[in-house]
Amino acid sequence: MAVEGSSKPYGGLSKRLIWGTLTSVLGCLLPTGHSLGVINTPEKVIRSWIVSGCEERGWAITADMEVMLWATVVSIFVLGAAIGSMLAPGMADRIGRKGALLLTEVLAAVSGALFLSCYGVNYVEILVLGRFIAGISAGFATCVVSLYLSEICPRSLKGVFSAMVHLGFTVGMLGSHIVGLPQMLGNERYWPLLLSGNLIYVLLGLLALPMAPESPAYYYMTLQDKDRASAELMKLRQAGSSDEIMTELSLLRVEAKRRQQQGSWTLAQIWQDRKLRKLLVFVFLINLGKQFSGINAVFYYSMLVFRSAG
Repeated sequence: MAVEGSSKPYGGLSKRLIWGTLTSVLGCLLPTGHSLGVINTPEKVIRSWIVSGCEERGWAITADMEVMLWATVVSIFVLGAAIGSMLAPGMADRIGRKGALLLTEVLAAVSGALFLSCYGVNYVEILVLGRFIAGISAGFATCVVSLYLSEICPRSLKGVFSAMVHLGFTVGMLGSHIVGLPQMLGNERYWPLLLSGNLIYVLLGLLALPMAPESPAYYYMTLQDKDRASAELMKLRQAGSSDEIMTELSLLRVEAKRRQQQGSWTLAQIWQDRKLRKLLVFVFLINLGKQFSGINAVFYYSMLVFRSAG
């Protein structure tokens, strides 16, 4: 809790910390959640547009080809997300956490622009490309935002802040389903606006990003700039005691020393460590279980399932 007479708003959370959290959620997580769920509701009208567009170009589209094209539009997002998640950690070290957040938002904006343009030129290829780039942005958002929030928040609140990632995705998906109703934007006339709705979140995120904090861990361990790391940490911990700040700095110092001696963790090193190996297997099994649970079918095909069931 805040100490009387000190500048410690929001029950011990500094304004700078809250701003950085809201910026990452608004500019990265909500657009990703929107892109995850937006393709589900207008599935019927988009498939009709794909068929008519291909027929205008002289392509004979069979029922099997229609299914294949739609499956490509849906699944290319997952491929992009896999690529983005592999590129994100290295990029976050190379251009900084805020730089990686900016790149995530730019990729999301490019995908939104492609969604807007595909309807005018009547090319399904542009829709596929937009979905692929949106997937790359989603992969970046999943990794970079999780890393960013874990590095700017207090140790005692890491669990709370990590939940913001899933909350942002869920709220973005919910919003896309609501505005995707046929009475709103999920119809033949407005579905391109529906797909590009992530641009609203991205624009607000881009406006807020310059005022967001950079990660003290990035300053300390990657740039080896201890003064900037200390200054940024003190701004983020306005509501914390000097002992807490010194403890966090000492932990950064220990981790930086370990990196200098051993380098960054590799998959082989993690596997050789007994405790970390158990965590790695646990995380792998959780994600494998998610895939077998059919959650992707819920994300992308639930409307089709309900329609088929009458």
